[in-house]
Amino acid sequence: MDKRRLTYLTFGIVVVVTLLVWLIGSSPSDPSRNTKNPEPFHTSRKWVKKTYLNNKDPFGLYVFEQLAVASRRFDEWNDILDDGLLDSLALLDDQVFMYIGRHFGVTERELNTILQSVKRGNELFVSSEEWSKHFKELLLGDSELSFVVADSVEMVDAKTNYSFYSIYEKDTVGDIWRVFDELPDHVEIGSTIHGAPNYVKFKLGEGTIHWHLELKTFYNYQLLRKPASDYFVAMLQGIDNSTIQWLSFADYQFVEPVVEDDDGVGPSLLSRIFEYRSLRWAFFIAVVGTMLFFLFRSRRERPIIPLLRGDSDAGISYVDTIAGLYFSKTSTKKVIAMLRRNFYTSIQEHFYVDLFNRSNDKPVQVLAEKSKVELREIEALLAKLENPKGASRTELMNIHAELRKFYTDSGIWSNWERPDTTKFVPFFRLSVYGLSSIIGGIVLVVAGFVGLSYAIGSMVLLWPIGIAAIYFGARSMGQPIYEVNDQELRAYSLLGKVRSIHASTIAYVAFENDHLILQLKEEEVSLDLRDMEPEARKKLVDLVYALNNQKDGRE
Repeated sequence: MDKRRLTYLTFGIVVVVTLLVWLIGSSPSDPSRNTKNPEPFHTSRKWVKKTYLNNKDPFGLYVFEQLAVASRRFDEWNDILDDGLLDSLALLDDQVFMYIGRHFGVTERELNTILQSVKRGNELFVSSEEWSKHFKELLLGDSELSFVVADSVEMVDAKTNYSFYSIYEKDTVGDIWRVFDELPDHVEIGSTIHGAPNYVKFKLGEGTIHWHLELKTFYNYQLLRKPASDYFVAMLQGIDNSTIQWLSFADYQFVEPVVEDDDGVGPSLLSRIFEYRSLRWAFFIAVVGTMLFFLFRSRRERPIIPLLRGDSDAGISYVDTIAGLYFSKTSTKKVIAMLRRNFYTSIQEHFYVDLFNRSNDKPVQVLAEKSKVELREIEALLAKLENPKGASRTELMNIHAELRKFYTDSGIWSNWERPDTTKFVPFFRLSVYGLSSIIGGIVLVVAGFVGLSYAIGSMVLLWPIGIAAIYFGARSMGQPIYEVNDQELRAYSLLGKVRSIHASTIAYVAFENDHLILQLKEEEVSLDLRDMEPEARKKLVDLVYALNNQKDGRE
């Protein structure tokens, strides 16, 4: 792909993403913009009943917490998730044990601990739709609760009437408003609905139990209205203590699974696709088909790396590696000692000639006869290997070349076929990198679709990220990282940049920490071999050394 097409593709993706965000995020009618309605609306598509602190959805308690903190009635607010702390908290003074949620599910032992603390002057405030059986029986005995069905009610305290509405998705709906039917004597009434109490206070020793039956009073969408917030402020005046211990552990929703029924509320582009079984399967097949297409297409276009050598030529890499040790700042005397020891061992294994303990020239003459290599060449090579003064860089390179020539001419490396480098031989990155990138990109694209099905417009931003991950994963699997022939070496980046190194510019080759160091005439180039298969790495090393040796032969 040339730069012009890449620019056009990028511009097109940006335009499409912008249009989708605008289409998904826009709404043809928004009641909150109606200037004739003085009451603010709580606009949200997440109308799921999750009554938690810090939840900003319509049925959350975020506004409740913020108003409570802003009232300056409380000095401290602690969220208690561990019921094991209850025994210690019950011993403190000036505490308000508070719970607002779907189900007040404390155990009988926990309730007794709280009530003992209330008797000493602390307070308990509860507002929920369900309660533990022992809590209800303790306060009401055999009495039952009653209810009022309406879409709006008036809650009345000693001074003021406060209007409340039951709202779902910006519309008022009929709902149940719970009230007390019968109450024990000496109970203080905090507010009523249609004359029936819905908020009462039970005196217990020196403390007070506040029982509020209507959870809807404290929802986010409710407290954004002025009558509800005024009622909330008036209700706080009846709480005396200043430290809130929020009993989060009492909510059964922490341990019981909650099945949510979300059928794609809101202006979703994909809600209909996930609504029908046949369309869901079609979408799944399309996603899986795309993943398989990228996987098999990239592997089909990836050339097979030819077998350059077998296990019998292990000595070649060993010789090349030892020669490279010199350029990793190792002493030349140690390098020559290793080359000499390896040479003597190879001669003894293949020709049964012992050069370690020779006292005359007879072993050398026998070696010349068996190996079919001229005697003067062997003597010259031994003189260099046994030189006690070591060798310079140039001399070490000459020894290295002469050793390779001897191993080949004598037949020790007869099974080794010199690789055909008339054409470029490609070497690729590890397949797991490209495959992981492709799978991750597909997951991001699918996540973007799923997010759009739930009307989350911002999830469309996952599409360009996922497409980019798929693109780079395919390039990683289909584009070589290095290419070598008998003239040059090429190094490719994922962005398409190519670095070409001609054989004539290579002075020597060395190894260092899984990197192949090419010393050029004007600079040093490091080839990172860590992202390659071990077998491909060995083949690349052989080719680079062969390239350098061929260059030396031509010069």
